[in-house]
Amino acid sequence: MKILKAMTVGTVAATMAFGAPVAFAANTAATTSESDVSVEDVQAKISETFESISNYTVDQRDEAVESIKETLAELDQEIDELEADARDQWADMSEATREKTSAALVELRKQRNMLGEQFGAMQQGADSTWDDMKAGLADAWAAVKEAWQNVIGSEKAE
Repeated sequence: MKILKAMTVGTVAATMAFGAPVAFAANTAATTSESDVSVEDVQAKISETFESISNYTVDQRDEAVESIKETLAELDQEIDELEADARDQWADMSEATREKTSAALVELRKQRNMLGEQFGAMQQGADSTWDDMKAGLADAWAAVKEAWQNVIGSEKAE
């Protein structure tokens, strides 16, 4: 399942980085709520992949694994873009925004790594633990999504 084919990576990253009412820069003007919807749309598309995994049976493991690999690669691109945008805007941020943004990005990367660990367990786990592995992956995605929201929230801090 390709989740972000309709949007270029640059468009998605720009939406994520500047979709909040206040971007990283201290004096950035407010944007329209259309950008906020775009951020939600990106998250919804990624969430859809992880949520659809709950419907996969152990016999569909290979299909689930391939779908998750693609989604994780795209998620990694989005995180990389957020980090790059933060670096580009760093000089324009207040000290408080720098601290919040940095902490939020560290937490996002940490949660993404934990999601990867759950994915690895899913790939290697026994068929008899399939339901537990799916639940662990769902919980890990929920933590990534919360951390992602915190990055966006740090943009609103100014």
